[in-house]
Amino acid sequence: MWFAVILVAVWLLARRPATPAEDSTGPAGSNGQADLAADLATPQPAAVRRPRQPASAPTEAMQSDRLEWFLYRARGAREAERFGAMFARLDGARRLLLSSPRLLAVRDRFEAQAARDLAMQVAELVELVTVGRVLQARRRLALLRDPPHARVERALAAAVAERGWQSWSAIAKSGGQVPVPRSLSAGRLVGLVFRDEWVRGRVVASGEEVTVEVPGSAGPAFAFVERAALQPVQPTIEEAVDQARAARRGGDAVLAALWLSHCQAAGAAADPCVRELAAQLR
Repeated sequence: MWFAVILVAVWLLARRPATPAEDSTGPAGSNGQADLAADLATPQPAAVRRPRQPASAPTEAMQSDRLEWFLYRARGAREAERFGAMFARLDGARRLLLSSPRLLAVRDRFEAQAARDLAMQVAELVELVTVGRVLQARRRLALLRDPPHARVERALAAAVAERGWQSWSAIAKSGGQVPVPRSLSAGRLVGLVFRDEWVRGRVVASGEEVTVEVPGSAGPAFAFVERAALQPVQPTIEEAVDQARAARRGGDAVLAALWLSHCQAAGAAADPCVRELAAQLR
């Protein structure tokens, strides 16, 4: 009988629910989650803000790489004869903080060579204008000014002023009627760009548009171009003035100024037509 009583007591103890102290990891709502919430609610110590350390100066290797990047791009612009772009790259190189005397010397040598190259380009441009190869000079000038840069403009202005020529930054004056260019004579030898090549041909018909016969290995071909897009070979003063007029009528005041410079280089600055042309440009 006592054995049966003991078994009943053991069974009752096994059925008794656990007390809060005995169960600390129960399901949601238990003391484990309450303790976690309490921990989260407890104010945490503020993060310690460390003073920002100054950025370390670039090493000489880093400075060398950055300088080489600017000079690489400047070389590419120089090879393309885009001197405005070349000097823009050099402006960036000048803004670099270089601490190495060696790197400063590299940059200075490149700048000195760039100045010599620009002087050579301007001299060649002056020669093209002088001999009447004005369309080639116009293309060269456009490359030099791609994009415009103060150093290029100063070099051009100095070359023009030295010779007493009209500025190549000419702007056509508003108002006034530009005379119609006189027609080129049939058979006149002219130069022009035809099928992406510089060629020579002979005039067949002349007006606002000129028909030019261009010889070729497969027989002659015919080009139809505006008057300003060709140039007479070894032009006379009268032809140069008419080419300038054609350029003015086509809206290219810079090309007109280059033709004016050719007239001035030929000693015809006092010619009435040349003086009239000069008065139309500023």
